[in-house]
Amino acid sequence: MGQYLSGVQSAFSDYHHDRKFRVQCTPDYRSYIHYSYCSWTDYANEMDMPLIFQCRDGGLISGIESFHDNHFEDRKFKFKCCHYKYMCTYDCFYTGWLNSFGAYYSYEVPHNHFVRGIVSLHNNVPEDRVFDFEVCSINFDCDHTSPTTTTSTTTTTTPRPTTARTTYDVFLLSMVHGDPQKSVPILGRRSRA
Repeated sequence: MGQYLSGVQSAFSDYHHDRKFRVQCTPDYRSYIHYSYCSWTDYANEMDMPLIFQCRDGGLISGIESFHDNHFEDRKFKFKCCHYKYMCTYDCFYTGWLNSFGAYYSYEVPHNHFVRGIVSLHNNVPEDRVFDFEVCSINFDCDHTSPTTTTSTTTTTTPRPTTARTTYDVFLLSMVHGDPQKSVPILGRRSRA
């Protein structure tokens, strides 16, 4: 039986210029569902640079690993993505920024939803990051042509409206994983000039 990321709490330390994370994973209660495969990514960001990550081919985040560098006062992140047989993601949305720089955040994924991606920006003044999660529902009743097909279908993600003021514009970019012919469009954010 697999597990999936179901919640994150994070507090910032001014003294350490770092965040402490508490990650919650939930066992998949559907014993008849099994992952077709899981794999760890390489580090998805460089120090002091944006993190724009999405599990490829409709996968779900089931693990996070990171390390802190005292010189940069920042973290690099890698992710474990898992895929189910006959899985389709749908009703995807971005949470909006879960925290402001230096602030605590706590996020629990809604029932029957899963984290597929994470966007994070670093700021050198507070030496901190803000986080925005991409959350999706999944369905196992996809229109697959044969019972042995394991291709996942992915819907486009749209940001939910937010009342919070932001200094970032939303943009669409292609994330390339190995083969440039198989780029994955993802929604990200960038600072306004």
